[in-house]
Formats: sequence, structure tokens, C-alpha cells
Amino acid sequence: LQSDQLFVFNKGDLTAGARTRLDRDVLSRLAGCATVESVVIEGHTDRLGSQQYNQKLSERRAESVKKYLVSKGVAAGKIETIGMGKTVPAKFCPDTKNRKELIACLAPNRRAIVSIKGPAK
Repeated sequence: LQSDQLFVFNKGDLTAGARTRLDRDVLSRLAGCATVESVVIEGHTDRLGSQQYNQKLSERRAESVKKYLVSKGVAAGKIETIGMGKTVPAKFCPDTKNRKELIACLAPNRRAIVSIKGPAK
């Protein structure tokens, strides 16, 4: 799930758009599995901020997705979360932009990636 709808700059909470995407893209796919063997959630950040701060923020983002999925009935024991920090950017933006433009440009990096393992029905 890569979209600026997922996480606001410097925040770990899901946006309304993120919950809609999780319902549409993830929960619908989980419903199509005969059994769910595992769900892996990677949290990601943009490159602004320290490595340590972004690591913690990415972990909070992954946990936010997990908490939402569990609230929708996904077994917590099947979900693994991983914070990737700023190590795997989806988009690169030049430093020549002003801060506001740079934050907007880097929005695709503030994301969660959900991987589902299990046979289809």
C-alpha cells in the first residue's frame, strides 16, 4: 500500500484513506484465502529525520496497520511487523526543493507494505 493517504508526515496513525485502502485491498484479499498462513507488515518512512527516529516511526506505522487488521478479525498471532525506517525509499526527491515541497514529494515513502501468505479459496 503505497499512498500519501496512509500516513501523514511525522505521524504513525492511519488516516481515513488508509483504513479504506486496507478494507478494500488487504481485507478483501484475506477473505479470498482458504487459510491465512502469515501476514507481514513493513512500515516505512521518508528520509527526513534521524535513522533512530525513523526506525521507531516505521515500527509504529507497522503496528498501526496490525492493530487495525486485528480489530477487523485478523488473528494477531498470524501478523508480523517490521520497521524498515528510511532504508527502502519508493521515491527520490532532490534537496533543492523547499521543505514543504520536499515533504510533499517524499509522501510515497511514508507507507506500509502488507504481504499475505496463504492458499486461495
